[in-house]
Amino acid sequence: MNPILITPFDFDYKLNKYGGCISKDEAISTNSIKSENTIFFVGGLADSCTKALFVYFSQFHQNNFSKFYATFDAAKYILEVLQNNNYIISHSWGAANIINALSKSDKKIKYLLTLDSISYQKPKPLSSVEYWENVYIKNHFSFNPSNIVALLGHPQGAIKYANDNIALNKPYTHTSVGAMIEKSQIANLFK
Repeated sequence: MNPILITPFDFDYKLNKYGGCISKDEAISTNSIKSENTIFFVGGLADSCTKALFVYFSQFHQNNFSKFYATFDAAKYILEVLQNNNYIISHSWGAANIINALSKSDKKIKYLLTLDSISYQKPKPLSSVEYWENVYIKNHFSFNPSNIVALLGHPQGAIKYANDNIALNKPYTHTSVGAMIEKSQIANLFK
């Protein structure tokens, strides 16, 4: 699979705009790059098929936000397209990749939300992030395919560099993205 970066309708960037199980019709962003805030959704390893985070990108309609969607392997390209007042919501391997990319950048991020970050590497401090909120699944030991995948990928759990860590217990799983967003400070943006 190739990296996917879906951009606002008036922003042209030379990277795949759809693929996997994301169709060309779904990969449309009606928001303008001229909005005062920018929000990035960075999906996990299989998000272009499971759409665990993509569905929140597609349902997000706030007029004062430009919105972008990136697959986990397109996280590094986000640094090239950052705008003003950046917000980032990232899940699983996409969260780990954006943490890694931001650790090498001085671009200012207003708010970072990591959702059950998965990685073989320890996260690093992020001096460019104004506020970092981390929501994670506390116990992945339940018979659920998404939890098994998370265990294989090494869940990061609480991240000491985040400003806030919120743990969710059973019945929530690695793909309970909606529940994780609901526990975050930006949940009101999705109502």
